[in-house]
Amino acid sequence: MSISEATLTRIIDAGERTDDLVRRTAARLRQPAPQTNLRSMARALGWFSIGLGAAEALAPRMTARLMGAQGYEGIVRAFGLREIATGLGILADPKPSAGWLWARTWGDALDLAFIGIAAARHRRPLGRAAIAGAMVALVSGADCYCARHLRAAP
Repeated sequence: MSISEATLTRIIDAGERTDDLVRRTAARLRQPAPQTNLRSMARALGWFSIGLGAAEALAPRMTARLMGAQGYEGIVRAFGLREIATGLGILADPKPSAGWLWARTWGDALDLAFIGIAAARHRRPLGRAAIAGAMVALVSGADCYCARHLRAAP
């Protein structure tokens, strides 16, 4: 099978356009959002942390079941208290700084490790654990982005 010169040219052009798009997108992601947006994002993450922490601390059995970690209710409750503490730390500062957001990020790492260990021990279908892990990873990305750019801010 041979490819015509015109088809090959179109493929190369499409590749170059895609490469340019990826480079422009990466450059935009490296740029911090305006400080007011970062502070609003930090506050939203603080409230999210308090809400999640309250659910984990007040209803650990249900939360553990939802994330596929039955039998680990004590750990879930402790993680909830950690979430509440980091949320309060973020919200206590009128101009949130990176410190408490990095604490959230490290907490996310603990959550991911815990979800993985609980899933491996249960040896059940991994649906709930996979969804919980994906959700933690998504929020962790927001935590990292916000913490990184708040740290770099004047």
